[in-house]
Amino acid sequence: MHNNFSNNHNQLSSLVNMLLNKPEVTQPKKNPSPKIRIPLSEPFHGQYLTLRESQCVYYAMQKMTIQETANQLSLSPRTVEFYLKRIRTKLNCTRKKELIDKLENANFKNRYKQYSNLHH
Repeated sequence: MHNNFSNNHNQLSSLVNMLLNKPEVTQPKKNPSPKIRIPLSEPFHGQYLTLRESQCVYYAMQKMTIQETANQLSLSPRTVEFYLKRIRTKLNCTRKKELIDKLENANFKNRYKQYSNLHH
């Protein structure tokens, strides 16, 4: 019994020493890119779209399909749909057409171009 304990203890000690002497491998910390938020004008004052949301809705306003937008942004079509749905929810629009009409009236295309030029 004592011999088993001694063997287990020696194995455990070897393992601990091996782990303690092993150089630590750490992944470099990723510096997240700053979140770019594009503020909206009236009637959406105080609300904003993220850069990715803005890109998706901008291409929708350019009459691009979900698939074309996905290809342009290297996203899946489902991800583009997700962003558009999130924007519709944010801006209280039930349909994509309603969203596009409201953003057209709020001069979103020009605002998007200004911000996208600043961050490229």
